[in-house]
Amino acid sequence: MAAACGTRTTRPTDTDPTQVSVKQTEQAPPPPAEYVAIVTSKTSKVIPAAFAGRIDDLRIHPSQRVKKDEILAHQDTSEMKSKLKEAKMRERSARMAAGRSGAEAGQAQQELRNARKLLAIGYGTRMNILEAKTKISAAGAGAGADEANGDAAAATAEDIQNKIDHADIKAPFDGVVSQVRVKDGDSVPAGGPVARIFDPSDLIIRFAIPMTDKTRVTDGMKIQLKVPDQEAPIWAVVTQVFEEVEPPINYRIVEADIDDSKLRPGELGLSQIGRVTIAAAQTAAKPTTTKGKNP
Repeated sequence: MAAACGTRTTRPTDTDPTQVSVKQTEQAPPPPAEYVAIVTSKTSKVIPAAFAGRIDDLRIHPSQRVKKDEILAHQDTSEMKSKLKEAKMRERSARMAAGRSGAEAGQAQQELRNARKLLAIGYGTRMNILEAKTKISAAGAGAGADEANGDAAAATAEDIQNKIDHADIKAPFDGVVSQVRVKDGDSVPAGGPVARIFDPSDLIIRFAIPMTDKTRVTDGMKIQLKVPDQEAPIWAVVTQVFEEVEPPINYRIVEADIDDSKLRPGELGLSQIGRVTIAAAQTAAKPTTTKGKNP
């Protein structure tokens, strides 16, 4: 009884063997993915040849700065001038032929009037009237065809003259020559590329993400560009993500706009290569569950 009324000592509870005893540690997020990027321009234009012919005076080289309407190259016009002369001769010949046909039609009209008068007084025949009408129709048709040929030759001459007037290939805007596709003496087709010009006042960044990379990139995201020999990164904002690409291009192409007003003079140039990281980018991960007890 005394033992029963005394202080009771509680036996410690045995440890549950199913309880997790190792403290779980959170895994650090993986470092952000990096992608190789190139600096380019939002505005660029391929400068075409005005006509099929030879480049006889090339005045540009890659990385050259040019002004609007500055002559980049000149095309040889000797062959085009020969074609222009031929087209003008064809036009004159067709106009003269149309004039002759018109005169024949006028003469046939007079013959028709005379044949009708003779028939009216009993000295003519209806056959004479039919013959005069046939002459009028033939002469009229010939005049129309010759006039059409003259118009076609005139249009050809005008087109050739327009091409000769554009033998001086000029810059469409102030920019930087990035690619020169021809050399002095090269023959180029009509519309063939001579050079490409970029506008350096509006720079963008372009890079590619493999389709197997599940990093989420949307318009408005900020990206960070690091270029060699520069400590400070350059920030840009994603403006376009080209998701739908056809094989064998298994990449998403991303474009991001740079705030050019924040760049220091000479800080960034066209075709410069760097590495891009995406701020607050997310990747698709498999869900994980942690159980407190084993079943």
